[in-house]
Amino acid sequence: MTIRRPPTLRPELTPAMLRRFSLSVLGLLVPLSVLSSPASPIALAQLQTLSRGNVDAQWRDAQVKEFDRPLADNQLPKELKQELQAQRDWLVKWNPKTNETASETNNQPNSQAKNLADAKTLPPLKEPPLDPSGLAGKLRVALFHGKTPPTLKDTSALQSALSEHSGDVGLRQLQLHWIDQMRYRNDYWKEISDASGRVISLLEKQKKPTDEMKAAMAFAHYRKARALAHALRGAKLPDSPVAGAAKLSDEEIQGYRDTVSESLAIVEQLVGPDHAEFFQLKIFTLRRDGWSGQALELLERNVDSIDQSAYLTEKLSLLEALKWQAPAKQVSTALAAIPTEQLRALEIQYVP
Repeated sequence: MTIRRPPTLRPELTPAMLRRFSLSVLGLLVPLSVLSSPASPIALAQLQTLSRGNVDAQWRDAQVKEFDRPLADNQLPKELKQELQAQRDWLVKWNPKTNETASETNNQPNSQAKNLADAKTLPPLKEPPLDPSGLAGKLRVALFHGKTPPTLKDTSALQSALSEHSGDVGLRQLQLHWIDQMRYRNDYWKEISDASGRVISLLEKQKKPTDEMKAAMAFAHYRKARALAHALRGAKLPDSPVAGAAKLSDEEIQGYRDTVSESLAIVEQLVGPDHAEFFQLKIFTLRRDGWSGQALELLERNVDSIDQSAYLTEKLSLLEALKWQAPAKQVSTALAAIPTEQLRALEIQYVP
């Protein structure tokens, strides 16, 4: 079975097109520096003309009206229209009242997030454990499902089995699952990526892959993308704990970003789009291509499946990318109430 590698996902709109759009449609209400920003090429900036009263609500209402003009333009490119609509929809639902932060701090998503989370979703897609030859079953129980913690003897048994049956997909998948644990990710992210690649290669050789094999391959691509995204995040951290991340070249960083984004198209080719299990991969790709409004919408839709601090952290990053100061301040207040040691981030987090 051959999986066609998709081209790198890029927005069709060039900076020059965006500049022309800002001049002809928005009437210079939006700074060109915001529209042409690589992090958020079509974000609408905060309006400066506010009267007395609830300035946050007035800002929101004025901003929403400014979306109506370009969205009514039949000549608006489809990709841009989808993004602007996502931004407008989010603002319409946003509640500027300060007491909204209290519900978020108490691990209760606000009404806006609940509305998006109530949208219809596909049935859960689980990663199937493969064992066509029967070699991995007992080892998997010892490593993951035994009554006692795994020992050095158990891990040695896996290595011994791999040395004898290096091409067994069940053993290779088990090796991937063993090494792809949070406690190993800082030191062995490259090995996790390589182990994912071996599983993918073995599954791609199947002439008539079953749905189970396709699902296993999709998760292997996800695991590879997650390991590379972990390295990319580490590359931006001072005194990074991620081994080798600080030494990554610009070319390597660009290559890893491409691989993470391309993984989404391959996953969707294998199992179809819109599976909640891969939403973080889609958020990464949307953010990489500048569609922050759609990424924010997708984050809200999946709020119940992630740690609350990870949700708020990513939400704040997206609002800052969109230059929406009032909503960002609201989320920042909620984050400040969470102890630093309890803060989490998405597994696949885009770092500009």
